[in-house]
Amino acid sequence: MGSYGTFLHTHAVYLSLLLTVTQVDRLLDWGEVTAPKRVLDIGCGVGGSSRHMARKYSDANVTGVTLSPVQCASCMSYLSQRDPVFITYSS
Repeated sequence: MGSYGTFLHTHAVYLSLLLTVTQVDRLLDWGEVTAPKRVLDIGCGVGGSSRHMARKYSDANVTGVTLSPVQCASCMSYLSQRDPVFITYSS
């Protein structure tokens, strides 16, 4: 992938993350969620929404669940490298 392709890929990933965060925030606002103690994110995929909620609700225990071992491994790899927030992922 050339530099232009890398540029487009990077921005597509950023836009996707921004849309996910916006959607999650809208759902949380709609449900009038303010300070949960526990969050269960079923169908978390690679964990973007789980990480967002863990940062947003720092006192909550956030658990992300995915049926895909590939997504779970990807999430755990990302988590261990970049994100110190405690999240448990199950497959």
